Amino acid sequence: MSEPDSSDGEPDSNDDAAGRSASRDALARFAIGRAVGKLQHDPLLFVPFVIVGVWLTVVDQFRLRDRIPVDESRALESGHLQIDVSWVPAGRPGTERLFGSLVDLHPEYLLWTVGIEVLVYVSVALAGVYTIGRALGRSVTPRAFVAYLGLVVGIDLYARAAFVFGGLGEIGILVGIGAVLATIVVFVWGLLTPALVVAGRSPVSALGESVARTRGHGWSMAGLVVLFALGVTLLSGIPYAGTATSFLVVGTFHAVVLTVVLDELP
Repeated sequence: MSEPDSSDGEPDSNDDAAGRSASRDALARFAIGRAVGKLQHDPLLFVPFVIVGVWLTVVDQFRLRDRIPVDESRALESGHLQIDVSWVPAGRPGTERLFGSLVDLHPEYLLWTVGIEVLVYVSVALAGVYTIGRALGRSVTPRAFVAYLGLVVGIDLYARAAFVFGGLGEIGILVGIGAVLATIVVFVWGLLTPALVVAGRSPVSALGESVARTRGHGWSMAGLVVLFALGVTLLSGIPYAGTATSFLVVGTFHAVVLTVVLDELP
């Protein structure tokens, strides 16, 4: 972002510092405003997450009707607010398949269940890759899609592992706390990682580049992470339409905001 010069043509260090501080503080607001403008200019950016939201609503019903146990999540339950954070653009499905329920399944049930879960991963990855790529104005290579799909799967498995460790007594609690702290650090300074992967970087180099680009903008990045988390948490609590709404609104908005920030930070 450009920095202001003093009126007499001689740059003043105090004014420059104030300009940089203002730019940093305004980055999140700028990204939100620019993302809204992009979405108004190109409504087709909504289409991928509309499709995924409807598809996952159908998957929720399949999961609830078969005999294989699921975790039926609720964003608002018993008056307690449960914050849901996603590193990649996404909403929140109403159900989650418990991997422990796959043990000792008959082969046909196992094939059906695993197939559905794979399709869920692929659909979320496709929506994210298409939306980010379109907003960036570039085509996406198969290699970039595979890397992005790896992010989607890896983050889900990481979240499941952290949940399991959290239930293993005192040691599990300590591990869970460490995982939460690590997640906050990675989600804030690694916020641009999904967009950089779509742009062609490997996941590891994308994370490193994201940390470098967002240095000095930690509060703005943290504000965006909190905004996405609260949006998913609140919208997913809408009866019957929570899954579709959270993917449509937050999934799309998250993806486009990433492209704005990526363009803004050198």
